[in-house]
Amino acid sequence: MRAAGRAARSEIAFRRNLASPALRGHTEACDLPIEGRYIFSSERGVFSLRRDMLRKLTNIPAFGIAIAADKIYLATWHGQESLVLEGSLPALLGGGDCRWRELYRVRYLTEAGRIHQITTQGEALWLANTARNTYTKIDRRTGAWLANIGPFRCSFGHPILNDHNHVNSVFAQPNYLLFAAFKINRASAFGVCGKGVIRLFSYPNMGVHDCIIAGEDFLFCDSYRLWEGDNGGVVVKNGTVCDQAYFDANPAFFVRGIAGHGPEMVIGNSHVGDARERFRGRGALIVAKNDRVVHRIDLPCAQVYDILREDGTHFDRPPAATNFEAASALLERHLGPAVEEFPLRDALSGERQKKFAASDIGDVAEYLDA
Repeated sequence: MRAAGRAARSEIAFRRNLASPALRGHTEACDLPIEGRYIFSSERGVFSLRRDMLRKLTNIPAFGIAIAADKIYLATWHGQESLVLEGSLPALLGGGDCRWRELYRVRYLTEAGRIHQITTQGEALWLANTARNTYTKIDRRTGAWLANIGPFRCSFGHPILNDHNHVNSVFAQPNYLLFAAFKINRASAFGVCGKGVIRLFSYPNMGVHDCIIAGEDFLFCDSYRLWEGDNGGVVVKNGTVCDQAYFDANPAFFVRGIAGHGPEMVIGNSHVGDARERFRGRGALIVAKNDRVVHRIDLPCAQVYDILREDGTHFDRPPAATNFEAASALLERHLGPAVEEFPLRDALSGERQKKFAASDIGDVAEYLDA
């Protein structure tokens, strides 16, 4: 009876959040040394961040967030399912009716399997579909399924189609798909997909998040420098830790989520703990200028999942790598040679991941031929 009551209350609260206008209040004054305008996601909702203001935009919790034109997309969760919602970005920023509508949902076994990062590319929305261990492509307007890429395979070459490698980050470009996964045994993995090929690269610490190319730079978060002792997480740029002296002297919690404007970079710092404790502390944002930390601010949430600029990009420098070979060369320069390469077609599976007929592999023409 008590469980049924909790479920009913949870359902009512979830539906109320979807139907409610964006929040107009919940503003905290602040004085941050930043020029950019950012949006970040958390377990307590989505927030707007500016130099003089931290404002809660909605109570809907979100992991991945993405923006295209006047639409914002949230990877949220409810019950035992991950959902992707579409809403109005101007309404969210202005306190109006976002007209949230559901585009996609997937069931997970545990909360670790929630959809993580999401990103747009043209008319597509790419999902780090953690429960399925795949990168899922859907139509961002209709929610129609378009493709599944399962980049990790068993010893017989079959894609592993459950949360085994914990795929968590995705960065889609017209001619390549860059992605990251939390673990390949005791290491992490980055991959790049294009020209009909997937190349996988290894990083020695398990537990990476984010994978971004900004101009000539390759950035990601080594979330807690596992295997290096109790040093806390860092941001890695072109193979080098940003301001390592600061992070060694002032250990972060769990670093995840990065975005920037000009010389500044805003870094998410989530409270760390087991499943029950991780939501009871306070997360933080760290501000760096020219890769040196200059400020830190506590947050009214425990977890920072992702950070975007208001224009939907992570950084104001578009990737200099515009094709698969250039992106692959950038990763090789900073991670070493690829540890595995195989045909993209071997990683494709159908919407329900039950058969592998040519008619059921989905539409990834841009990465088969680019």
